[in-house]
Amino acid sequence: MNNKKRNFVVGLLSSLFIIACTAGGYTVNTNQLTVVNPNQNILGDKPYVALIRFQSTFGRANSTIVTTNVEMTQLGRRMKSGDTADIPASIGFNRYPVVARFSRDEVVNQGKSPTIYGTIVIGMEEDIVGGSLVADAIRDTASVLEESLSRHVEAPDSWGIGLGLGTVLQDVSNDLTSSSNGGGCGLFDTRACSWFKERIGDDLVGRAFYAAINIDAEYYNSLSALFDVFGGGQWPGCDHNSNPICYVRTENRTLDLTGEGQGHYRVNMVSEFTTAN
Repeated sequence: MNNKKRNFVVGLLSSLFIIACTAGGYTVNTNQLTVVNPNQNILGDKPYVALIRFQSTFGRANSTIVTTNVEMTQLGRRMKSGDTADIPASIGFNRYPVVARFSRDEVVNQGKSPTIYGTIVIGMEEDIVGGSLVADAIRDTASVLEESLSRHVEAPDSWGIGLGLGTVLQDVSNDLTSSSNGGGCGLFDTRACSWFKERIGDDLVGRAFYAAINIDAEYYNSLSALFDVFGGGQWPGCDHNSNPICYVRTENRTLDLTGEGQGHYRVNMVSEFTTAN
């Protein structure tokens, strides 16, 4: 095949792919931490963050990927209310090179399987328990999460007509808070797991997650209405400051990290979906 024909075929295939779905690169960047209320009022805080990232495709076996970033880098010292610190890109930045954003027709009529992309952000304040113990506890949580996503999201027909999204996420949440499920319980509900609390000390200030489904805005909005009509569990929605579930898009938002003690942090998160040319 000569170059002219080859270029024509490549261009045609690329055009068909873009027509079939909106495709592009997707990045999620947690780039700044603000101390709303310090965990240590007198001395101020030495905060750090850890991240658990995940992705899993509904109804597709072996699609789950879970990674952790537990660098435990102090972001500042003696930080008081209102103080901010940058989160290094080595900790907060993540890129998905190619993400296809599906329409309802592609999922319902053509059998495309949506993928959920998520980031769990854990806000910590330095304590005496030691970074290695904290890192091990977070990795334990990641292991519970990976097993749970594999079991619930990858299950056949887990998406269904879209109502499966809420059910699956609730099942995963239950696994992460269950006192009988290994390391997951402590990070998401320290009251349920005293041994985890002993390992992590009072380092934990709070946690939140941000997740996105690779569907377009129209399909996302129709699912929201579907949940209202059928009552298919709690629709997680995109208007939360702690645990938002959105569609893959470009946006800038703030996540609240709180729930343990008096500490309260916020992190700024920027997601960007860049459509391929």
